[in-house]
Amino acid sequence: MQQESELDRKLRYAHFKAWLVISWERFWPRLLPLLGIISVFLILSWLSAWPIMANPVRWLVLAILAGLAIWAIRPLIGFKFPTRPELNSHIELTSQLVHRPVSAQDDILADLSGNEDAFSKALWSEHRKRMATELTRLSSGVPNPKVASRDPFALRAIVGLSLVVALFAGWGNLAKNIGDAFRNHSQQNEQLANGRIDAWIKPPSYSNRPPVFLSRANGKNDDQQEQAILVPENSELVVRVLGVESPTVRISTAAGTAILEGDRNEEEVAANATKARNKTQKKDNAASFTSKLNQAGVIALYEGEIERKSWSFSVIPDEAPSIEFSGEPETSVNGQLTLNYSVSDEYGVAKADAIISPLKAPEQNARPLVAHPEIQLSLPSRRSKQGNGKTSKDLSAHPLAGSEVSIVLKAIDDAGQSGESARKTITLPGRVFTKPLAKALIFERRRLALNANEQSNVAEMLDVITSTHPDVFIQNLAHYTAMRVAFRHIKRANSDEALREGLELLWQIALSVENGDLSLAEQRLRDAQERLAEALERGASDEEIEQLMQELRQAMNEFLQELQDQFARNQQNQQAQQMNPNSQILRQQDLEEMLQRMEDLAKSGSKDAARELLRQMQEMLNNLQMAQPQQNQQQNDP
Repeated sequence: MQQESELDRKLRYAHFKAWLVISWERFWPRLLPLLGIISVFLILSWLSAWPIMANPVRWLVLAILAGLAIWAIRPLIGFKFPTRPELNSHIELTSQLVHRPVSAQDDILADLSGNEDAFSKALWSEHRKRMATELTRLSSGVPNPKVASRDPFALRAIVGLSLVVALFAGWGNLAKNIGDAFRNHSQQNEQLANGRIDAWIKPPSYSNRPPVFLSRANGKNDDQQEQAILVPENSELVVRVLGVESPTVRISTAAGTAILEGDRNEEEVAANATKARNKTQKKDNAASFTSKLNQAGVIALYEGEIERKSWSFSVIPDEAPSIEFSGEPETSVNGQLTLNYSVSDEYGVAKADAIISPLKAPEQNARPLVAHPEIQLSLPSRRSKQGNGKTSKDLSAHPLAGSEVSIVLKAIDDAGQSGESARKTITLPGRVFTKPLAKALIFERRRLALNANEQSNVAEMLDVITSTHPDVFIQNLAHYTAMRVAFRHIKRANSDEALREGLELLWQIALSVENGDLSLAEQRLRDAQERLAEALERGASDEEIEQLMQELRQAMNEFLQELQDQFARNQQNQQAQQMNPNSQILRQQDLEEMLQRMEDLAKSGSKDAARELLRQMQEMLNNLQMAQPQQNQQQNDP
């Protein structure tokens, strides 16, 4: 009993699938002509073909399509669903069964004599059981309507492709364009015969939206209410007319009505007029109108005082971008400032900066030589609506390093709108100088940078430092010579630009005094990193990226070599002498691999991933400097 029940279930499922397959094979070829005619009607509608047809032509085309549709419906009337024997035959043929085992389950024993024969019944029952043993695997196949034999030229593919193209072309006015097939366009065609009107709205490029063609929508008639067109804020309206007497465009919004006067390009007018005379012998007036759309309203084209066309539009507001700190500002081991933040905007943030201002007011009548530091923030990805970012910047060379400052993040979108974060107060990180001579140079440099009026005092102090027992306080002859050069340069400077060059001299001398060639190599490495980061941010060419990568490789190798040499010169810490070179070599291999991956990503267009690798490499180099034997250096300080 259980076996029969399972067999009945399998047969019922096979019959259902076979019913679907056969029905589709019979129905689809009959339905396809009707779908083709409907598709032709939609293609003509969505491509705005009806308004340009004369009324008799339009009604003739509609009549032809209607007649073809009635003709195409006739095959559907004769459609028949498959019968049970047809289903059995289909399953047996698809499953490659012999001796009709499926049909045998539906067959009935014929009793011609009218007498019940027990032997015949037993024989028939055994026959059905044997047939049932062959029904282990039943298949109903897949539909095969054989449409290709009825359409050898593949016209269905052309119609389908044209329908997709028309769908995208008429997107936004699909229902209205279909309704145009049943509207009277005689007045409109008469207007078009007397002139030509091209009107469209260009959304701002950063919105990534396609233009909206108003002339395709044909405007609003007296007996027709047109749905308002939705456009982004800052979209540009462009209307160009030819052969219309005294044209004007009026834009009515809640703020009032603005009347646009046409801009006439004499050469363009002459060329258009010549074409008009040659083709239509009509009027040769030509004008163009442009305006920004920032409020919802109605656009109307007038010929004199007569309204010819109008379009309603609504404006999608463009909100200002937002930017916020996603964590407290961090300071790396070598004095770099790291900022974590999140940004968001409807069309993506175009630019973001961190603006830093000192908390302490400048002295009265002070004349600073340097501007407040400003950090260009890296964005998560171009045109990303929201995301998180992270930027590290070395501000140790700025005179405000080490002082209390306030920092605020500012994001700007393509429309020029800006948004700011909450203000935070931090101590601007800077390089720690431990040697007295380097400290004195940094102090004088800051004093001069914050107030150029201190020029004579700073020069006098440099003279005192280099003149008072230089053999005791300045043991390195190169440092002494450089300081005397800086003294004369600052004393004789007659412009702020010359004084700024003096600031750079003092900074380089202080770095050399504090940590020798290692500090100078580190500064060159940071400069190379910043140049590469800036190039990746603005999407530089592959040639420029390759050149900057080469500079970064050279600067990194010089820095690692100087770092290794410093470890080797430190004879007092034998453990550092033995272990640090090995760890440095391992990190150098990692850095080389990162540089290669970074260059490959940049050349392949993955600038965001390349910037992230550059940030990771900066962190690795910062951590590498923790191995410097600071205590031993301080013991060796002069």
